[in-house]
Amino acid sequence: MNTILLPTQPPTTSTAPFSSRRTDIRDVLFPVDMRPLHFLDDKDRPVILDSHRAVINTKTGEHLGVVGAGYRLVSNEEALMFARQCASELFGAAHENLEVFNIIMPYRPSHCRIDLIHKGYEVNVFRKEVYLPFLRLTNSYNTSRALRFDIGYCRKLCLNGVIFESEVIDFRFPHSRKRIGDRLDFKLGKERMEEIRKRFGTQAERLNAHEIDPATAVPLFFKALELPLPKDEEDFTKRRQELFEPLKLNAESLVGKYKEELGANAYALFNALTDFASRPPVLPNFHRTQHSIQMQAGRWLSEFDTLLQTNPQHDMEKYLGEYGDVARWN
Repeated sequence: MNTILLPTQPPTTSTAPFSSRRTDIRDVLFPVDMRPLHFLDDKDRPVILDSHRAVINTKTGEHLGVVGAGYRLVSNEEALMFARQCASELFGAAHENLEVFNIIMPYRPSHCRIDLIHKGYEVNVFRKEVYLPFLRLTNSYNTSRALRFDIGYCRKLCLNGVIFESEVIDFRFPHSRKRIGDRLDFKLGKERMEEIRKRFGTQAERLNAHEIDPATAVPLFFKALELPLPKDEEDFTKRRQELFEPLKLNAESLVGKYKEELGANAYALFNALTDFASRPPVLPNFHRTQHSIQMQAGRWLSEFDTLLQTNPQHDMEKYLGEYGDVARWN
């Protein structure tokens, strides 16, 4: 087996949105292998490093990461097999009914996310809106991410997606030989998915019934996604054109779009959030990933729904806090 010269510093992989690409599934399923590492001693003699291995794309020879000797390498192809098993158990879906609809992978393909959708497992919201559950697979070759499976829903009309919090369903497996065998255990099953489906439908209907003052919609958009605010007037002036104004213009456009389609209500705002999350803007100083924003949209859905249940006549100005200043940006 070939040995690999240990680099002085392991390569880094940027997680900024502009470093990622949506790609074809065939580009993700490349062969990988772990190779021994060696370094040169003070007399330039090669010495095998037993504690670590290099992960290599055997098709191109590209170095993808350095991992410990106990690392359990899971190829993207094997991970996709596990994802189909998980989706089959959760959605009751035959493998042939599962469809890959979204792939995110950085230019150095050291990790990836693959979304699987099952079009036969629908959620109908107030008899006109249709959502589909999806399973997001995350896999990595450089220890940066565990083998992970997240559950979300996307609007069938436009495939805007939201990811639910980990306490809803959490399947996470560190890349360890003790944790990952030939088959993974997905114990929660269809009963838990049915609970999620009913809860999501109820939350969406409550949001649809709650009117939003158009004057507070954009600040609420910023609050919901925890978008960056200027630290002070100097920071606002410095980053105004490259960050704050583009974010506000994006928010205004999406809020207006879904208000026109769905009305001035919290459900329309939620759709604006998931649209933004599914297609984050490419800005030099905005480094949030699609996954993190979709998870934040899911957190806000639960948070705001809880607020509506406990205090339907809540003080919006108090709820917005410092985000209320967004309305006053010129």
